[in-house]
Amino acid sequence: MTATSTSLPPYSSFLESFSVDSVVAKLDDHQDGYLNAFDACCGRHVRQGRGDVLALVHEDTQGQTHTLTYSELDQQSGQLAGWFKSQGLGEGDRIACMLPRSVNLLITVLATWRIGAVYQPLFTAFGPDAVDYRLSRADTKLVITDRVNRYKFDGLSQCPPVLAVGGATREHPNDHDWQAALTYTSMSDRPPRLSPDKPFLQMFTSGTVGKPKGVAVPLSGMTAFALYMELAVDLREDDRFWNMADPGWAYGLYYAIAGPLLLGVTTHFCEAGFSAEGALAFMKRHRITNFAAAPTAYRLMKASGLFDDAHQALTLRA
Repeated sequence: MTATSTSLPPYSSFLESFSVDSVVAKLDDHQDGYLNAFDACCGRHVRQGRGDVLALVHEDTQGQTHTLTYSELDQQSGQLAGWFKSQGLGEGDRIACMLPRSVNLLITVLATWRIGAVYQPLFTAFGPDAVDYRLSRADTKLVITDRVNRYKFDGLSQCPPVLAVGGATREHPNDHDWQAALTYTSMSDRPPRLSPDKPFLQMFTSGTVGKPKGVAVPLSGMTAFALYMELAVDLREDDRFWNMADPGWAYGLYYAIAGPLLLGVTTHFCEAGFSAEGALAFMKRHRITNFAAAPTAYRLMKASGLFDDAHQALTLRA
């Protein structure tokens, strides 16, 4: 089900009053010509009294639900950011993360932005060769991963320090412990104000033709993310939004994390692997009103036949 054209203002009338400056003004309450992705996605919501709003609803592989408000995201990302700073990390440094869709993933992203560093996603299905290629070309300064994926960082041509969810093991005694990092003294400095042309995401193309190419996404790209959420996704403040796409790739990172947080809306993570049955059940359990996914997921959902009459049981608006 999609929103009907009559529920949206005519595009021509939107263009008549549109200005990029007005969009930037909504994303940044400092109005100083500079940006910080943490401030845009979390800090300003807390300052505006919306700290109790849920930033994330996460369902793990066991079906347990975990939530994170914007205030909790502010607090926990501040502690991780404090640990980052203690390790000498700062503006422009690439921090890579290979974690499943989880609370820890979201905290990592926001803590990275909080110190002015650049978040580098690593898809959990990557093998060691794909990891090695991306880390070496980005000059990555820190990797965050868990015990399930830790082996993918063994034997690399160069591997930065590792912050491990679950802590050090006998095989990896030098790993830093995630839980200890989350109890660190919170970063007291104000998040650095950066030029809009400075990067906040370090992406790599999928390598369909030739090797993957590094792409540094500038902070000014947040304006486009917010516009996409408003105009293409029609995301509204009271939506229960689920973008099924994996944040290890651009669509999931841009529009399951950055986009909804820029608008101060609740995003949902489903940690379980994809199936049409699982997707339908998740939508029902969490009463999803706004849904997005990559084309492959839509094709599989359609082919399953499970969604032919699903509109009768779902609360989807868009």
